[in-house]
Amino acid sequence: MLIGASRLGVLFGGSHTYVIDVKSGAEVSWKIPWGLGDEMEWSASGEWIVFSTLWSAGARAGGNSEIYIMKYPEGNFIKVTDYAYDDGNPAWSPNEKKIAYESGGQIKTLDVECYQKIAECKVEPVVLTKGRFPDWSSNGEWISYESEGQIYMISPQGGEPVHLTQDFSDCWRPNWSPVGMQILFVCDALYILDIGSNTEPIKLSIEPGYIAEPSWSPDGSKIAFVSDREDYGLGKAIGFDGMIRTNAVFLIDKDGSNLQRISPYNDEDILWYTWIP
Repeated sequence: MLIGASRLGVLFGGSHTYVIDVKSGAEVSWKIPWGLGDEMEWSASGEWIVFSTLWSAGARAGGNSEIYIMKYPEGNFIKVTDYAYDDGNPAWSPNEKKIAYESGGQIKTLDVECYQKIAECKVEPVVLTKGRFPDWSSNGEWISYESEGQIYMISPQGGEPVHLTQDFSDCWRPNWSPVGMQILFVCDALYILDIGSNTEPIKLSIEPGYIAEPSWSPDGSKIAFVSDREDYGLGKAIGFDGMIRTNAVFLIDKDGSNLQRISPYNDEDILWYTWIP
């Protein structure tokens, strides 16, 4: 379990990596190994990093995205997938022995314990279901995911998925709280669903602007997300075709209060960000 985590590592524009201290809002120095790819995520203990090569060598670059792990901070890159489909959106299990990821429109899990010990392994993934954006519950008993605009959860051992968003449409990017049984997800707005409470999802009022890449802070008290809010001077086109626009990382308390902007620049498009333990 992460204690006192307060820093947020952010990659901007595909080329500029820097770290923001959430408490002070200042940029700080942090040892981020050179050559890491995209969609980076630290394990719960902070000892391992998983990442994909989606932008650097994968679909975004006309190639094939694979997934790597490394021991932080001095470990070698260990390639754990090598398949025809783009592999991306990796997520650590709480015990750090498995990852879940998406590949060819499917949710898969992979036991990476062998790679962590000797690196020279060949472990086949387990296909769970059709979907995208997998994430593990804090107790390791569920994996949430999105499929055809709906949010589900499924046991890592397989079985029948549980449909969580019957009354919603166009939902995506579910993210489990690291300290409980709450799921964060995006539909027409940002919502929190308390699993097992028989209550309706709570809508967080943080409009205007699109909302993307929501994630919990390691202590479960705050939520970060990406948005192009015009009231903060964002949303301006920076791509030649107008498709790429400026955005920033924002932070709110889990009750939707205390909205604040974390990333400071108005001329960048955020590809991904990650909490750093």
